Amino acid sequence: MKKLLIISCLILSVFSRPMAQDLYEVQFSDANGVKYLGLMVFFNDAKMYMRVAYNGWDESYKVVNVDYTSEHGTYQGMQYLVLVGSNPVFITEQGNASYNPDHLIFTDVTDLPLITDNPNDPNKMQSVDAFRTLSDAEITDSYLRQFYGTEENDYQALKRMVGIGETYTPPPPPSYENKKYSTPATLHLVVIANTAIGDIGPGCAVDQRNLESEFGGITNALGIGFQKHIVNGQQFTKPNVQNMLSNLRVGSNDIVICVYRGHGFRWSNQEEVWPMMDMRTSSYTRLSENTTIGLAEVYQQIVAKGGRLNIVLGDCCNNDIGLSQITNNNFLVMQNNNHYDPQKLKRLFLDASGNLLSCAASPGEYSWVNLANGGFYTTSFLQSLREEISYLKNDPADWQDLINNTLTGANAKVKSCSNCTPQNGKYYFGITEN
Repeated sequence: MKKLLIISCLILSVFSRPMAQDLYEVQFSDANGVKYLGLMVFFNDAKMYMRVAYNGWDESYKVVNVDYTSEHGTYQGMQYLVLVGSNPVFITEQGNASYNPDHLIFTDVTDLPLITDNPNDPNKMQSVDAFRTLSDAEITDSYLRQFYGTEENDYQALKRMVGIGETYTPPPPPSYENKKYSTPATLHLVVIANTAIGDIGPGCAVDQRNLESEFGGITNALGIGFQKHIVNGQQFTKPNVQNMLSNLRVGSNDIVICVYRGHGFRWSNQEEVWPMMDMRTSSYTRLSENTTIGLAEVYQQIVAKGGRLNIVLGDCCNNDIGLSQITNNNFLVMQNNNHYDPQKLKRLFLDASGNLLSCAASPGEYSWVNLANGGFYTTSFLQSLREEISYLKNDPADWQDLINNTLTGANAKVKSCSNCTPQNGKYYFGITEN
């Protein structure tokens, strides 16, 4: 357990701001003394890439693009996280050159990650020379041109992100004004989190903090109202949830984001696909109609409030047993930052209307949580949200893409987990652009 906690801290420190627009520099050398400079771009723990620049055997300048995903495992009793490289593609002229994709290995016994182009031979692993996060001031035009052609979309997007380039003009800040509505928008964040229960409570608390921070930052950036409605701790009861929903006042231009984080289950004779929310803070309390609420019931009550945009998410199990499963396998986590495309943010929250209902697991499945980093599903939702509003996303921000990527991201975390069972989320989608 101690090693796993150390690995968690290592990942937190190395990937402290892993949004799609954030850049990480890797310096390493091979056995022949050739030096490589890598620029890693992080989308989420299942999607990233690195541009690697070096001088080839003929002294020609080479740049290769390598795709990455993350996996977890154990070697001789040591837990590790590996960023697996694949699909190397030469950006510069390839000539007779070839390139074996590199793999980066993070462990609890090395300060810097290890690197190898042959993961089947542990003896060929060596420490990188340097691994660090780049500040905005270091992302200059000349720096980017070491890795990108001037016509590449990512090159242009990164310049817009940090505000460099002669033709760059910062976009105007988004406004809450919407001609269809006479009142400003307010975002209502509803979090129902079982933070007091003994098993998954710490993971639920992590997700609550991340959600509050994320949507507080979003409303501040959009210049709209923000109201929090939190049911947690010893107040985590069915009557308190019912009272909160009954007293929720939502305007016609408002947004409601509701996230349930706790145990979930389904009755043995239940036909509806959506899980029941287990509103107990102790397993000694009897499970009954007085201690449960259907996720679909919460969705229906929120939609009936008449808000413009309603997002209801349930991060919980969806099986007869209903106890969310805990794993010590870590995934790459995130913290808030201010790198986002204002127009994409406006499109998601100010130009969209309709309803979305989603849950973390299909009937008969567990949901998975890491106590230090939070639920696989909730974390994947926040990662997907940031990907949608990033400068590096070429397409317009879209809720359909966001929820698809949420389910894909949670599933990828499960697949890279050494002790997890399948988790395939579900959703109902009814959102349109105004």
